[in-house]
Amino acid sequence: MRITMQSIHYNILTNLNKITTDMNRINTQISSGKQMSTISDNPVNLVTALGLRSNLTQISSYQDNLSFGNKSITAAENALTQMKDLALRAKTLAIQLANGSMTPENRLSAAEEVQHLFESAITLGNSSVNGKYIFGGYRTTGYTALEPTPFIQDARDGYFINGVPQARMEEQLTGVVDNSADLADGDLLLNGVNVGPVVLTAGLNNGLNMGGADTLKTAITAANSGVTASLTTLYAGAAATAPGAATVTFYLNGTAINVTTGGVSATQTATDVAAAINAKSALTGVSAERGLGNNGGVADSIILKNSQKGDESAITLTGLSAAEMAITGFADNTNQAADATHNTGEISLSSTAAFSITTSDTASDSILDLIGLGGGSMGFADNAADGELVYGSRIGANDLLVNGLAVTTQSDGLSDVYADISAAAKAEAINSRTAEHGVTAQITPATLRAAAAVEAGTEAGKLSGTVNNALNIGAGDLAINGFPTITAVNTQAAPPAGLNMQRASDLKEAINAISGNTGVTANLTTLYAGNAATTGGTAATNFTLNGVSVAVNANGETPTAIAQQVVAAINAVSAQTGVTAVRGDGNNGGVVDSIVLTNTLAGDETPIVVAGLNAAETLRTGLGNASQAADATHNTGTITFSSEAPFTLSSPNNPADDTILQEFSLGGGQGNTGISGDLAGDGQMEYGSTPTYLGTGDLRINGVDIFPAATAITGKDDTNALINAINAKQEETKVTAGRDSSGNLILTAIDGRNLHVETSALGEKVTRLNGGAPAPNSKVYFGEVRLSAGREFFLESATTTVGALPVETGFAALGMSGGQTATGITGDSADDGTIFVNTINYEDGYVRYAGDREHDFAVNIGQRSTLEVGKNGMSAVMDTGIFTVLKGLADAFRGNNYTTLNGAAKALDTSVLMNSGTTGLALENELRNGAFTIVVSNHDSSPPTTLSSVSINIDTAKDSLADIANRINGVPGISSSWSEDGHLQISSDDPSRYTFAISDDTSNFLRATGSETDNIQVSNISRSISELDDLMQNLATQISDFGARANRIIVQQQIYTNLELSTKENLSEKQDTDITKALLELKSKETAYEAALAAAARTMQLSLVDFLK
Repeated sequence: MRITMQSIHYNILTNLNKITTDMNRINTQISSGKQMSTISDNPVNLVTALGLRSNLTQISSYQDNLSFGNKSITAAENALTQMKDLALRAKTLAIQLANGSMTPENRLSAAEEVQHLFESAITLGNSSVNGKYIFGGYRTTGYTALEPTPFIQDARDGYFINGVPQARMEEQLTGVVDNSADLADGDLLLNGVNVGPVVLTAGLNNGLNMGGADTLKTAITAANSGVTASLTTLYAGAAATAPGAATVTFYLNGTAINVTTGGVSATQTATDVAAAINAKSALTGVSAERGLGNNGGVADSIILKNSQKGDESAITLTGLSAAEMAITGFADNTNQAADATHNTGEISLSSTAAFSITTSDTASDSILDLIGLGGGSMGFADNAADGELVYGSRIGANDLLVNGLAVTTQSDGLSDVYADISAAAKAEAINSRTAEHGVTAQITPATLRAAAAVEAGTEAGKLSGTVNNALNIGAGDLAINGFPTITAVNTQAAPPAGLNMQRASDLKEAINAISGNTGVTANLTTLYAGNAATTGGTAATNFTLNGVSVAVNANGETPTAIAQQVVAAINAVSAQTGVTAVRGDGNNGGVVDSIVLTNTLAGDETPIVVAGLNAAETLRTGLGNASQAADATHNTGTITFSSEAPFTLSSPNNPADDTILQEFSLGGGQGNTGISGDLAGDGQMEYGSTPTYLGTGDLRINGVDIFPAATAITGKDDTNALINAINAKQEETKVTAGRDSSGNLILTAIDGRNLHVETSALGEKVTRLNGGAPAPNSKVYFGEVRLSAGREFFLESATTTVGALPVETGFAALGMSGGQTATGITGDSADDGTIFVNTINYEDGYVRYAGDREHDFAVNIGQRSTLEVGKNGMSAVMDTGIFTVLKGLADAFRGNNYTTLNGAAKALDTSVLMNSGTTGLALENELRNGAFTIVVSNHDSSPPTTLSSVSINIDTAKDSLADIANRINGVPGISSSWSEDGHLQISSDDPSRYTFAISDDTSNFLRATGSETDNIQVSNISRSISELDDLMQNLATQISDFGARANRIIVQQQIYTNLELSTKENLSEKQDTDITKALLELKSKETAYEAALAAAARTMQLSLVDFLK
């Protein structure tokens, strides 16, 4: 094929241009240092290079973040280290000022320095880097005028709202049963359980629907709804008569009733007897009224009914002669409990939990009216004419929302009644969802302060004497408070077993026959003696005495030894049974080698109950199963006088000798009677008001009987018997008892359970716990609930209408209804069903954290990765306790807000009386009668409120050091005891909430126990030293944690440094020119170009030769 010269020329030019272009490219690469100047140079490498350049930009950004994080960590470490230095300085001051030789001025000066340390700690907490707060969590910026920094001085942390305790509540809900209609099936439901049809119209008993009430009780019991129904005992005698002037004496529930009636008419007789009974209702628990024919008794009868609603216990009448029965209409030996014809026609309802009553008529209270519970205001937020009633302030479904989440109460597992409406139940309902809504509930335990001082006599014991049998006592031979006895009591035949039991019984009746005039009553002391013990039967013996187990291995070889063994076993539990045993000797109430049981307290006529003995055990011990009360053949042959006022015994017919008094073993003056100032041979003696015996059922706290055995109580409880008995049951009741200097009892639950107090009429008369009126009571008292959170929170309540007024049921259950005036929450409107808890509370000495308390400050170290470089101020600073510890130390230096006391003086024996001279206190001789005051402050609100203020009295002749500690322990909000090494200790039950102050000591108790102001300051400074140690450890932990974070920063920085180098190398490979390679390539291109030119010249030369030819 012929190639033209033109083609050759074109190819030469093309090749030369290509080589020139390559040389130009290589020159550009060498001069720029880059392999590519346009996309077309190397599209693949260029895309890779661009990606690597982006990576380098991100790496640079992350390195900047790490650098900032490192600065933040360094700043945080420095801040925390300086805080630790502040704590060390504070500890140095505390150690110096804990010396007792320091003056108040020294400590006040130190307090100012600690205040400076406190403020410096706040400044350090607000440290920032590049304008960002290092302890703000995610909130590093964005603060406001209201919250200018993460840590704000003199403001309370978080947000809170305080409730008030629910009003005390009767255990029983009582209504009068109507007889206008019957209840049909489905008409009445308790807790949603159908009670079924109930006949209420069977008829009335003297105007009362007794049968209907009994039938309704039966139906409710059968329904098993969790609600207990009970009746109230009523007994009515026949119509009284008008016998002319007459004196009547009988015993109602064991209490002597003595009345003289003029006998003008049967109406007057009934009125007089009822009045006499009502005068003693505080002792009997029974009230009386004259029968009208429509109030439970026939006209002019005397109606007796238990004063406590729902009390079905028996009403007993004894000691009535035939003539007295005719006058009063009563039947002797009556023992009448509630039944279908002996009740008040009322129904009483109670439960362990709040309960609901719903009816078939939702448009009115017609069904509720049939059981006496209609009309509204009978239960919690109870409206009239809605056909339902809830008893108890439980929080039901949708009653309360916390930040949009519903909470409902359940049983607290602690309270014996209404366990789902206690403060504990409500707090648990809220706290069970804290992780969801962020709100926490705290409780303040239920506290009860008696309405009045403990009421009883002033004497330590009742006046008792052994009855002798030497002289006849004629009518008028004995006078009490100037009133002569009207019945003669002659000597008796030789008494059995050596005791004048019958004569003692006769004297009791003679004395009680004038008790209406004298105010003085007489009692016997129960005695029960078995047969003589034998060596027969079985040695291993187990039985119960007054409900207390007695176990004894009566393996003695003689009846005497066996009797002694059983006596020792019985006396070992005497404190629990109230019974003392002796071996019978034929003159002490029992035959030789019998076991003689007597009530320990003189004048205690309660039965001695022996149970559980089998025939073999009875043969061995001589004891039999029995329930024996005091009577003419079962008493100790002693007379015990009782009186609420001082009284005088005299012998008008023998004013110059004590022969009559000696028949009671009360003659002979002080040397014989032990009564100060009693003269011999003057025919009279004086005695003060006597103590009151409280026994089984007189006081129950949280379902626990406080007095299983009779216990003597004196006025104002100055012998401490009452509070000691209550505190002895603290493990069962979870309630502590104290009393103030006025003698008022104070009860406090140790947790959020209800405080349930049941008193008999006598128990209420003495303790005044349930309001003071001398009538039986059963009431429930509640603690209070406080809600708090780190952030603002929102509460919503269901609302209803009671009468014309709206009620926020959920808030009412928490004691938080009523709007801003009640809650203290700014902008809270009453009755709108909402509370926005957003009030910032300001108070000196506190620190508020306004940062983000849920997240820790972090920096981005990847597209989806972060590294925590800081901690929020709550966990890093607040939780170390630096502010509370420094505040506590400043308070200690200033003598404010004490939380602890360790008495400096050492006692050797805290159980002896303070005037004994054997307490071991160095300054015990300085102790004297007086008092001091303890005030406990509650810091749940701003400003603080007084939780309790109690004056503690000191009577050196009646109080031991342990007694005083027990009374201090009964002050709400604090605890007290004596340490094992003999130092008085007082501490706050919750130092973050309760503080105390002690002042106004007129007894020198604080001085003698080393508990004066200086000692209290030293105690609190010493506590601060311990807290400062913990604080420094906490700060060291935080510093260490930040050090670990710094290490992670270093590791991450190294990673990114290496990654940056690697990326740069990769990028260099893709975009940077290899100069050596480029020069070699350029040289090769130059050579190629020269060769191409040479070849082109040669070709052109040959072509020219050919052309010239």
